[in-house]
Amino acid sequence: MFSLCQFYAPFWLLTLASTDGSIAKPMCLKCCDGRRWRQLSVLVFIFFLLPAHSLWSAELTLDFEAFLDETSLSTQVKGLTFTHATVLTSTGTLFADEFPPLSGVAVAMDRGGPISIDINLFSFGAIAISGIKGSFTYASPVTIEAFGIGGISLGSTTSALPGNYISSGNPPNELLELIAPDIRSLVITGGSLGDSFVLDDLTFSYEPSLTAIPEPKTWIGILSAILLVQSRSVRRLLRLRTARS
Repeated sequence: MFSLCQFYAPFWLLTLASTDGSIAKPMCLKCCDGRRWRQLSVLVFIFFLLPAHSLWSAELTLDFEAFLDETSLSTQVKGLTFTHATVLTSTGTLFADEFPPLSGVAVAMDRGGPISIDINLFSFGAIAISGIKGSFTYASPVTIEAFGIGGISLGSTTSALPGNYISSGNPPNELLELIAPDIRSLVITGGSLGDSFVLDDLTFSYEPSLTAIPEPKTWIGILSAILLVQSRSVRRLLRLRTARS
């Protein structure tokens, strides 16, 4: 019978000091024979390996610094399709004295209407996108609305002020964030005709697909090393126990 003691054995400090300074027997030593330890190693490996892709979380931040002034965004970012989004830079046509970037020199503006963003999960490398946030400086209130499969609304969030450009007296670059399950598209609305806000550091929170998890050999190697060290520790303790008996 596989015991709970065996399951938790790798995570215990197996070399406990007794009151007289000698090495005390581990509490779970009687369970740790070689055959069952091999079973434990396999089970722990599977436990950590298989669900890793679903437990991993990641963020993608677009700061727009890779684009030239007056670049109209469409499909330049893998997995995202933009409408009514144009990059402005403080070294170009951006009026940075009123609409300063949060970082760098570039922002995205709602040129001609609300910005819409369609998400292709496969191209994005995600199983699901669960959050969106960005910093907004605006002349009209801004609303972010998220949509799921079939265009169903998943919720929205709206800016706190009527405007926060520099001469309004309000602090620029207000952070807006929206959390929702399985986001497939976004609409960011300011003034109905556009040209009403700038956006910087647009960030997506997502669960990457298994093929998108970076450097899988790294964490598999770490797990294998832990199992190897623990296996050697148990063998050493078994030898000590045999020598003393």
